[in-house]
Amino acid sequence: MLDTTIRQPPELSGSTVPPSIPALIRGLTAVAAAVIDLDGGYLDGNQGFAWLLNRNSPPRRGERIARWFVQPDFAELLAMTGPGANGAERRYSGRLSLGDPDQVVRTLQVEVRRRDDCLLVLGEHDIGELERLNAAMFQLNEELAEKQRALVRANRALVRDRAEIERLMLTDPLTGAANRRCFDDRCARALARLGSGPSEPVSLILADIDHFKQINDRFGHAAGDDALVVFTRVMQGHTRGQDLVARYGGEEFCILMPGCALRVAARAAERNRTAFGDTRVEGIDAVLSASFGVAEASAGQSEDQLLHAADQALYRAKDLGRNRVECAQD
Repeated sequence: MLDTTIRQPPELSGSTVPPSIPALIRGLTAVAAAVIDLDGGYLDGNQGFAWLLNRNSPPRRGERIARWFVQPDFAELLAMTGPGANGAERRYSGRLSLGDPDQVVRTLQVEVRRRDDCLLVLGEHDIGELERLNAAMFQLNEELAEKQRALVRANRALVRDRAEIERLMLTDPLTGAANRRCFDDRCARALARLGSGPSEPVSLILADIDHFKQINDRFGHAAGDDALVVFTRVMQGHTRGQDLVARYGGEEFCILMPGCALRVAARAAERNRTAFGDTRVEGIDAVLSASFGVAEASAGQSEDQLLHAADQALYRAKDLGRNRVECAQD
């Protein structure tokens, strides 16, 4: 412990004037020093003792502070100090806790002696204990940080899982195209914008693989599934990023084209028709083809009405020999 022995001035030695705190340690907080009368009245002390009491400055002289001694209490300190048997001096060395148990209690390693009618208290922080506390705090902080990192990872995984679930809910599992639910949602939003003031046109393409039942009967359903997958990839490769390729049901597909007029959509359908005819499907030794019906939405038109217009154009393409593009007629 730091040697900061509290001494009386030589000229006052043996008098009843209480000892005073050396000027060297008055401003220190790592060391606590105080002089207290036997009735618990504060006589002198430094900033470290004020810190023990959770104060910004030391108590006023004469203030009763006995009640702030928590462990051991003030009566116990009196009993453990002073003259002992054979006149030997008794002192207390150990931990001393001071403060308000309902608010803040602080503890230091101290030595308490009795001089005349006073208790001399001198203490300092237990550096080893502080190091252990710091190590424990560091470990707790590391554990907390790891838990926070784990929580972030879990949240990210949850977001990914949720996004994957939403993607699966809106995707056809065989072809990877959008499903009917996704198409209905996107189409409704596009038509709503069309009827809410000046906006770009919206067109719809319905596409159907020709003689698809014959493909299944001749080459098997697995080959038919492969044809659907290839057809989807062709359409996804020959449309714009903002277009939506969706499997509407069976071998029938939709291409929703926001910001696209009828003639432009018809040219896109023709590109898809040509590309699919030039593409071979493994397991099918025949040239495949598809028919396309194209319609442009009108303001106030419903999804069913737009689908019906494109479907009528598709039927006309079938009736006219298949493997062709037809546009809806007014």
